[in-house]
Amino acid sequence: MKRIQNLSCLTKVFFVIVAQTVCSQTIGQISSTEDDGTPKTFNYKLVIEAPVLECNIVGTKRNSTIQIPPRNSLFTLVGKKNADTVIVRFWNWAEIDLRREYNYSDSDEKVRKYFLMSYQDFNDKSIKRYSRVPTFTAGTVVIPVKLRFNQFDFSKDVTIGPTAGVRFRLSHYTNNYLNVLLGFGISSVSLDSISTGGKIKKGSDRPALTPSLGIVFEFIQNVQVGVFLGKDYIAKKEDVDWMYQGKTWFSIGLGITILSRQSSASQNKDGDQSDN
Repeated sequence: MKRIQNLSCLTKVFFVIVAQTVCSQTIGQISSTEDDGTPKTFNYKLVIEAPVLECNIVGTKRNSTIQIPPRNSLFTLVGKKNADTVIVRFWNWAEIDLRREYNYSDSDEKVRKYFLMSYQDFNDKSIKRYSRVPTFTAGTVVIPVKLRFNQFDFSKDVTIGPTAGVRFRLSHYTNNYLNVLLGFGISSVSLDSISTGGKIKKGSDRPALTPSLGIVFEFIQNVQVGVFLGKDYIAKKEDVDWMYQGKTWFSIGLGITILSRQSSASQNKDGDQSDN
C-alpha cells in the first residue's frame, strides 16, 4: 500500500515538472511564422509610450535609467532575454537628439544601441509592421459568370485555371491586399442558335481557351472580391461562327479562392522613423 502511495506521489511530481517546463517554454514565446504560415515579421510600432532600459545585444543592462521613447516609434524585435523581457532596436530618427539617445552610442554611428522592454508592454503596446514590398502570388481562380459586351448578354460559362501575378499589401498594419493577376484557363462555353447565327440549332457546350486579367481584393482572411476581363477562343470557329470568339467579357466574383504564396523577401528590412 505504501509503495503504491509513493508511486502516486512520484507521478504527481513528474506531471508538475512537465507542466512547469511547458509553461516556461510557452510564456512569452516568439514564433518563427505568422498565423497564416508566412515568415515572421520582426518589425513593430509602439502605439503608446512604454519604458525601456539600455542594454547590449545579449540583454545585459548598461544602466538603470528608464527611457521613454516617443509614441509611434518603430522598432525591430532582436530577441527574447527571458519569458518577461525582450530586446529591441529602434529605427533611426532624423532628429539628432533622438538619434543619440536611441540609435547610436558613438559619434561615428557604428555602434547600435539596444533596449530591454517588458514582454507585457511589447505585447500590449505595440503592433506588427509588415513590409509593403510587392510579392509573388499564384493560385487557381474559378469564374462562374460572364458579362459579354458584343450584343449584350450574360452567360454561365465557367472558367477555371491557374493564375500568377503580384500581391500588394494595402497597409503596413493590416492584412488587406490587392492582387494583380494574369490567368490562362479552360472554359466551358454555351453555343446556341443566336450566338452562332443559326449554324447550331440545338444548344451545346464546347471547351475554350481563356486568357484573363484580374484584380482581386483581400479584405480579411479568406474573404475576397475579384474583377476580371478575359477572352474565350474555341477551336474550329469557322464551323459555328461563334459571335463571341475573341471578344472581351467582364466578371465580378465574391469569395473567389486564390491559393496564394508570398515571397519572404524584404519581410524584415528596417528603415527610418519617417517610414511610419
